[in-house]
Amino acid sequence: MPPQAPITVPLNISAPVTFAAGTPNSQTLSIVQTAPLNTGASPTITFTKPTTAGNCIVVLINAYNTTDLDVPSVSGVTLDGLTDNFVTAGPAAVSGYIGAALYTLSAIWIDPNCAGGHTVVTISGANLTFNGYQLQAYEVAGVLAIGSPVDRYASAVATVGGTAWSSGATAGTRFANEIWFGTNQSGSVVTFPNFPWVTQPPAASALGGGGYQIVAAEGAATFAGTQASADGWSAAVVTLIAGAQTVGTAKIGPIHQKEVWYPQVISVSATTAVKNAVCQVYTGPDTSQPNFVWSTPNGSSGDSTANIAGPGLTAANLPGRLVHCNEYIWAIWTGGDLGAQGRVNIQGMKVLNSGGPPAWQHARIRPGA
Repeated sequence: MPPQAPITVPLNISAPVTFAAGTPNSQTLSIVQTAPLNTGASPTITFTKPTTAGNCIVVLINAYNTTDLDVPSVSGVTLDGLTDNFVTAGPAAVSGYIGAALYTLSAIWIDPNCAGGHTVVTISGANLTFNGYQLQAYEVAGVLAIGSPVDRYASAVATVGGTAWSSGATAGTRFANEIWFGTNQSGSVVTFPNFPWVTQPPAASALGGGGYQIVAAEGAATFAGTQASADGWSAAVVTLIAGAQTVGTAKIGPIHQKEVWYPQVISVSATTAVKNAVCQVYTGPDTSQPNFVWSTPNGSSGDSTANIAGPGLTAANLPGRLVHCNEYIWAIWTGGDLGAQGRVNIQGMKVLNSGGPPAWQHARIRPGA
């Protein structure tokens, strides 16, 4: 019997996946932006560009108050008026001694898996008409987004301190890949720690401030420095874990040896898009770079591409991506809403009885031959 002639039919097929938490400690950490330092009279700080959904906002709050009995405290932080996911990284450090009516406050607030498109961070609480303060805010990519990213925290205060101040050391960190933030407020001019700490240039005669360092080894974090005179001070330090953005991978491809796909359009989407996932598409036996096809920041809200397509099946050379058995179209989502269902859809043409994959040969064998 002669081999069957090839048959060309439309291709319209989908594959789903449910977004789950990724692996902790699996992401690369980086500072996306640092808001300009605020030492003014209003407890707000503003990023120069809108935030990206899924990143982490870290706010360092340092204040001192010389009005008798007016102890400063922080009750909340918002992003353009949104509570979002803001929580305190640990108890605020508040020092004071009534003899000089001086109170200092150091606090660290974080907003993991933040909302996108916002710029203004506002601090609220009691006695926030500070005599002086340093407010800092950072947007960080790669911080744990599912669950709490806080690994270790330490703080310390002194009512009548010497010329040295320190947050004290945290317990040993549990992961090698982390970012550490430290903050301090003193009653006199401070000197901040040097490299590997990265600190914002403080205002002239600054009495407080903070900074960060990205680490690649486990250890105990301490944020420490000196001050000009033996005043009260407060200090805090936190370590944040990398990784665990939501992830999902869907793959689909021919299941018969003599079936070849000619995809023309690839579409991706998800059932919800509160957090819009990035989606990357590959075609081939794996997701190595030579098989990369396309990337979109709208993997949840929906997007499509014809990058994979050739001019059509009537072309002599059939350019574009061909997909054979044991090859797949892969869609990999990063970010997005935990529990949402992503879907990749393939439209184009497929050829049945194509003759099989490259190097495949059809042979007729007679019984007894």
